[in-house]
Amino acid sequence: MATELCAMALAGCVTTIFREVAVKRKFDYKGMRVELDVEKPKEANTFTKVTGKVEITTSAEEAEARTVFRLTEDICPVGILFEKAGIKPEWQITVKK
Repeated sequence: MATELCAMALAGCVTTIFREVAVKRKFDYKGMRVELDVEKPKEANTFTKVTGKVEITTSAEEAEARTVFRLTEDICPVGILFEKAGIKPEWQITVKK
């Protein structure tokens, strides 16, 4: 479905932009995993809520990983589209060593 593709686009955009921000900040990480949970009530034609779980594996400081993700949120084009549609993704971030 098209709405599922929208969720996949958000996950893909977050991972792509995170990589770009990480390179610019010289932030080294081993991997990143993004899982999305979307709420779409039967009576709604679109999502009403998006919750994401992000797992970042790095030897760097957790604070820097969170900063890179925050910067990613600020410039992720698909995330911005979601927000303009009134659906601000909520993110739970876990940093693993």
